[in-house]
Amino acid sequence: MKFILSLLTSILLCMPVGAVLAQGVTPDKGDTVYASWNGSPLSVYNNMVSADANKIVVKWKITATDFPRDWADTSILGICDNKTCRQNDRDTFLWNCISNVSSLGSFISDTIRPGQKANFDLVLDLAHASNGTHYLTCSWQSIGGSLAPTKFVTFIVNKFPTEAPVVEKIVNNEISLYPNPAKNEVNVIYSYTQESNTICIYNVIGKLVNVYKFDGASANLNIESIPSGVYFLKFIDVKGDVVAIKKFTKED
Repeated sequence: MKFILSLLTSILLCMPVGAVLAQGVTPDKGDTVYASWNGSPLSVYNNMVSADANKIVVKWKITATDFPRDWADTSILGICDNKTCRQNDRDTFLWNCISNVSSLGSFISDTIRPGQKANFDLVLDLAHASNGTHYLTCSWQSIGGSLAPTKFVTFIVNKFPTEAPVVEKIVNNEISLYPNPAKNEVNVIYSYTQESNTICIYNVIGKLVNVYKFDGASANLNIESIPSGVYFLKFIDVKGDVVAIKKFTKED
């Protein structure tokens, strides 16, 4: 036993500081950000912060989105990191809206120093795009530092008719979801003024996992049968419109 403890102590003492402290890259606004288009070009920021002890670059790509085709047009959608901005055109294809895959795979950011904040944002001009609430999820993988888990960052964007510009605030403030993380069930309290009767669960690659119907202002969702991971709840009203999206984590 003394030999094992001595060996473990020696290993820990010999490990580079970066191997213990490194956390790769983290988003400065959390793993989900919300925004509403207000009639002018919109930049939705969630910058990359290096928590590594070494210089890193970030390999990123879109892993899932329900953006309709007119939201992903080259004149409408762009994604910028600290190196350049990329649009959804045939030379730099961010996402294939027909096959729902990332056509060119990953993109590489410029170098990020330890503790540095680097730009990452969606640029959207939805003036001629359809109304709705949609999400886009990107994966971030740090390269060059110590081994760190891949981060998933989600942008939820609303475009509503001009006569109802404050709906997003009402919806997001009046939906409660608990517990989160959850194991066996998720409880939802829904007090939005327009009745909702459907909740859909999607995983991070955009696959529909389950559908729930309910009446009233609350719902209890049984999630025992779904694997652990990150999921999205889509709230759909009686007209078939998505009025809100909430994110939760399922644990074993």
